[in-house]
This record gives sequence, structure tokens and C-alpha cells, in this order.
Amino acid sequence: MSGKRRWFQLHLSTIVLMTLAAGVLLGANFFPHRIAINEMEANVFGFPLPMFQDWKQKVGVEPGGTLSRTLQMKSSIQIGSFEFFYEQNGWSYHLLAANVLLCALIVSSFALGVGWLQRKMARK
Repeated sequence: MSGKRRWFQLHLSTIVLMTLAAGVLLGANFFPHRIAINEMEANVFGFPLPMFQDWKQKVGVEPGGTLSRTLQMKSSIQIGSFEFFYEQNGWSYHLLAANVLLCALIVSSFALGVGWLQRKMARK
């Protein structure tokens, strides 16, 4: 079958690699990053932007471990000239939307790069 190739074509291997890239990004979003500042510590979730934070304050030390209490913090993060606020429940919905868009952009860029490499290798 001779004719002009379609401009955009996804191969099965490209889709498999896109799925793996999406899985890596999901894993990076769901594993907590621990932050400790003085008597406070936090589990922060999100990649590349921190979209959820759970702050706890160390109250005292018992023989079995550390006693802590949850803090109700309303804080913000500044990225460039933009300031994003966290809700009382610890979520920043604007950063969640930005993470979704950035991860979609990363996976799409990855797919375009792999597709370009496949077309380049097919010409040889």
C-alpha cells in the first residue's frame, strides 16, 4: 500500500512507554515527601508542585514514640510571582490542577519525542 503517511500516528510501543511514564508520575505524586522544621513536621504530596500538606507538631516524647497533634495551618506557597493558598483541609486545588496539566504536558512531550525517534529510525 503506497501513499502518504499520516502526520500523527501512535505505535503500540509509544503507548506502552506513555503508560509507564504516567505511572512514574502518579507514583511521584502519591508518595509523601517529609519536611521537618523545628518542632513541626509535614508530609507533603505532589510532583512537580506540592499540592497537599499535612503538618503535625511534636508535643512530647513518650517511651513508645512521639506524641503529635495535627495543626490547622492556612499557609501559602509562592512560585515566581504567583501565590497559591492551601485550604484548611491541606489541599491547594490550584496546584492540583497545575500538576494535572504539567503531568499531561510531560507525558505528551514524551510521546512526541518517542514518536519522532521511531519515525527517524524507520527512515534508515
